[in-house]
Amino acid sequence: MIHSIFPVYVGEYDLRNYYKKSILLDFLDQPSNYVNHKLILNGKSSYTNSKILNNSTFLDLRNKIQECVHDYCLKTKMLTPIIDNSWSNIMYNKGKTHPHIHNVSTLSGAYYPLLEENTCNLIFKQPNESFYQNMYNLSHESFQSFHRIDIKQDYLYIFPSTLNHQTEENRGGKRIVISFNTKYE
Repeated sequence: MIHSIFPVYVGEYDLRNYYKKSILLDFLDQPSNYVNHKLILNGKSSYTNSKILNNSTFLDLRNKIQECVHDYCLKTKMLTPIIDNSWSNIMYNKGKTHPHIHNVSTLSGAYYPLLEENTCNLIFKQPNESFYQNMYNLSHESFQSFHRIDIKQDYLYIFPSTLNHQTEENRGGKRIVISFNTKYE
């Protein structure tokens, strides 16, 4: 018998009914909100102003995302952290996000209010890739060095902050994401 242990959970939540989306996109699509960021190629980030979900206009979105964090934690038997900081990234054609983790957080998330056609997906890397590379033949059917999630517009994805993630190269148009980190009170 072989046991599958230590699974990594990625939650997917439908936020298509967010009624202030056009106001949100108008707010997020302001060039003055963004600066260059070393992790983003052909795109920009508002990370230096990391309180988007604290904006009074979008507190209902923050509350909805916090409900999703709580649901994720119930399903994975975790204590529920609260949203700490939040920012947006905007990416254009041929842009991508380099591999990274959020090591000062418990859970992280990404909400995609805008995905123009053929934009890039989210890639998660095997947490112990180098360890497994040394143990197994990489052609072994059970070894998977990464997992791609085909993201959808208006969906939220929640995952452990220490899970290495990145994007594919953007083959399409503009892509806007709101990202966040969490912490325990």
